[in-house]
Amino acid sequence: MGRTVAGFDILREIGRGGMGVVYLARQEYPDREVALKVVAPELAADPAFRDRFIAEANAAASAEHPNIVPVHAAGIEDGTLYLAMRFVRAPTSQRRSRAVRCHPTGPSMCARRWGRRSARPTPAASSIGTSNPGTSSSTRPGTPT
Repeated sequence: MGRTVAGFDILREIGRGGMGVVYLARQEYPDREVALKVVAPELAADPAFRDRFIAEANAAASAEHPNIVPVHAAGIEDGTLYLAMRFVRAPTSQRRSRAVRCHPTGPSMCARRWGRRSARPTPAASSIGTSNPGTSSSTRPGTPT
């Protein structure tokens, strides 16, 4: 794509939502692919949102748990608010279909069980007060969800 954000070379768009766009990007040092979340300009312009986003990114970066994607960097550069995290490749369709075929309760039960598990924040995420940096779905210890 030819664009660079905070030293990350954007390769292609991999997702888009209400908070912004996620790109596959390459970090030069160390040489690795990352998922780079670039926050929508109207959100990045809000100082309270920016502060909360960076605070939650710092909290997530300090967590070490196999179910939490590591945060490599976060910040603001030239008005662009970003979060770089490990890029996790989705399983291939062949591996997904094999896993579903082998599941004794069938694909619909498998999807329902996976959805319930993935919708809950991990205990590690809850203990640091975040489940997704910069979103309203994050939780804080001791507050109702």
